[in-house]
Amino acid sequence: LKPIINHILRLILGKDALSECYTFLGEKVYVLDEAGLPTSEIDLKNSIYIDWGAFIIAVINFLIVAFVLFCIVKAVNKMRENSEEFEKKNKKFSKDDRKAMKAKGIKLSDKKAVAAYFEEKKKAEDEAKAKADAEAKAKADAERLANPTTEDLLKAILEEMKNK
Repeated sequence: LKPIINHILRLILGKDALSECYTFLGEKVYVLDEAGLPTSEIDLKNSIYIDWGAFIIAVINFLIVAFVLFCIVKAVNKMRENSEEFEKKNKKFSKDDRKAMKAKGIKLSDKKAVAAYFEEKKKAEDEAKAKADAEAKAKADAERLANPTTEDLLKAILEEMKNK
């Protein structure tokens, strides 16, 4: 892309691309000939200048690299998304699931029966989780009653004072 960009800039600016875009700070220093007289060629080693061309080329290069990386990341994310969808569609069952479905007489080709099996399995897992959560909450409540916090004691004292 650089040659194309340089050609377009050469057409726009009329110069040799951006390599001649300078702003001199102070006086220009010219190259001296053998007689010690200044020539029309500028001595960039001894001049103080701002190289706008290099800056603009660096910005253009950055934008090109950023665009290419953006396209690569977008393509990788799209591939990852497609692979996740593919895995969901072509779900492979674990050995335990296959054994359980075989014990219930469900064939893997019967999609409705397989979906019903997994729905039933998820429902059973949710119920087991809810039961475990309820037991954990009951245990935490019993422990809090056995070992009340300062806040609990202050609330109990306040209740007693209100009742009297």
